[in-house]
Amino acid sequence: MTMKLYGFWRSLATYRVRAALALKGIEVEQISIDLLQGKQHAEEYKAINPQSVVPALVVLTSVSDEERRNRLGGNRSSVPRSTPPVSWVSIR
Repeated sequence: MTMKLYGFWRSLATYRVRAALALKGIEVEQISIDLLQGKQHAEEYKAINPQSVVPALVVLTSVSDEERRNRLGGNRSSVPRSTPPVSWVSIR
């Protein structure tokens, strides 16, 4: 299972998710979304999180098909905001 955390370094919500992941010892690829430049409104990010907010935790269920899913938008789940991802991490 591969995870990607889309966030912004000044976002307290992103910080909470990073802290929860670190406490659980879960490694995640971090991808920066620059809110000051309005990158959260880009079509590429809206495909991940239509709400255009950070953070978004994307969980890919099969590493071998990751590239195919990225192109096709297949087998992945996105958990937006901070409370749901922290809750999701706490039950893992």
